Amino acid sequence: MKRTALLSIVAAAALVALKLGAGMAIGSLGLISAGIESTGDVVAAVMTLLAIRVAGRPPDSNHHYGHGRAENLAALGEALILLVGGTVVVWQAVQRLLAGQGHHQLEASWVVFAVLGVAIAVDVSRTVTSIRTSRHYGSAALRSNAFHFGADMAGTLAVLVG
Repeated sequence: MKRTALLSIVAAAALVALKLGAGMAIGSLGLISAGIESTGDVVAAVMTLLAIRVAGRPPDSNHHYGHGRAENLAALGEALILLVGGTVVVWQAVQRLLAGQGHHQLEASWVVFAVLGVAIAVDVSRTVTSIRTSRHYGSAALRSNAFHFGADMAGTLAVLVG
């Protein structure tokens, strides 16, 4: 479980670097904002790793049944990150539509498509790995991580289709 969570942190950090680096190199505000948004993935993955470490501790005098609920708290934290992020996106979209800023002419570089393709491949891998590991160990934190990565992948696919 720890290895899966650690690999999620590495993958999330690599995607942040890739999106920000490519965005700055070609001047794509879309990729720069995607890179900034992906920092939330790093935070969520770190939260998951910490929760797994805490949950693995044996029972003590203050926690007679162990620390397993730490994973549920991490899953709740990740759900809150998704809720807040989704709310901000919906709010911004509604504001732009109401202000008549809904249509823009976009020029997409091949670099954007390449970065999005890599992001989708990484998110598929993280989602599948997290689901398998969460099922094997019964981990709520890794299951929440899998849903988060799946939502990221769905968002990237939507951007790619758009």
